[in-house]
Amino acid sequence: MELITLLDDLFAIQGFEKRGGGCVKDFGTKKRYANIKQVSEYTSLPVKTLYEWASVGRIPSIKYGRRVLFDLQDIDKVMDSLKRKVNQIDETANKIIREIDDNNI
Repeated sequence: MELITLLDDLFAIQGFEKRGGGCVKDFGTKKRYANIKQVSEYTSLPVKTLYEWASVGRIPSIKYGRRVLFDLQDIDKVMDSLKRKVNQIDETANKIIREIDDNNI
């Protein structure tokens, strides 16, 4: 039991944290670029979706050899652009009501 505690302390000193039964390096908020798996975890979007969006230019990406990297500042901008506005719900409801009134349903 002491060995596990010592290893946990060593990993903590080195900037690693325990996640899902393993240890993952915690880069904090200062990290600007991330790989596809990190962006998937960051956004909760599937890796496949991110690859598709990057290939069609929906999200900016950096291709370096076989690696695809993403600027987290760009990812934040893309995610902000996908947010629905609160007023959008009211506008959608009003549009449906107008269509119902126009069609005498």
